[in-house]
Amino acid sequence: MTLNRAQLRELFNYNPTTGLVTRRKRTANRHVEGELVGTPGSRGYLQATIYRKKYPLHRIIWCWLYDEWPTED
Repeated sequence: MTLNRAQLRELFNYNPTTGLVTRRKRTANRHVEGELVGTPGSRGYLQATIYRKKYPLHRIIWCWLYDEWPTED
């Protein structure tokens, strides 16, 4: 399943001034609305797990802004 901009905007809020992403909606039992999104991944990037799949946070932000997934890291 590839997420699109509308789905990401339903799940998250992004503040371009601070660069912070917060949850609008729960995607797992351990998450709560309003919490900061992002945990360090093995490559040093922050990542988020959405419906059991891990996504680099910078890619989520890119798609959230431009309605397409970036082709490079």
